[in-house]
Amino acid sequence: MERKGANYPILGSDGEVIKRALVICSDHKLPLAVTVHDSITADGDVIFPVEKLETLAPVPIPVNVERSERWK
Repeated sequence: MERKGANYPILGSDGEVIKRALVICSDHKLPLAVTVHDSITADGDVIFPVEKLETLAPVPIPVNVERSERWK
């Protein structure tokens, strides 16, 4: 139980970061965004606000944006 409890704060923080990122995407009027594990996926020609996403947490978070013709 101690080992499982050690990961809980990290997993909870990850969820908060994803929620904040979705709010930022919504504020920038991006089309419907979907979260899959630890990524945000949007359909269409979308320009993510990378600068704001990288600084939304107390520590810098690297953001990788990938574009493709098909869903991966």
